[in-house]
Amino acid sequence: MPSCPHCQSEIVLRLLKHQGLLRSERICPYCGGAFTVDALTKRRQACFIVLAVISLLLTVLSYFEFADCLSLALVSYLLLGALIAWGNRKVKLVPFTDSTVKH
Repeated sequence: MPSCPHCQSEIVLRLLKHQGLLRSERICPYCGGAFTVDALTKRRQACFIVLAVISLLLTVLSYFEFADCLSLALVSYLLLGALIAWGNRKVKLVPFTDSTVKH
């Protein structure tokens, strides 16, 4: 289970309120510190999104009489599920710093 980089309290990410559609930080309910995921986690998430799009395309192709694509789609969905479960255990939280804000 990931922990807050500020106060080290355990964080249940799915229970946290998101700060907005275009905001990547979350707020710790215990200390109020802002945090986000590390760069490696973001890269893993991007790879998972690519695999999800490929799986969706294979599913659509199987609808248009490409029956061979259905088995590939099923395998890709199983792989995607396993990778997401593995990736969720590897999430690392880091303090949020907004480099776009000028002080």
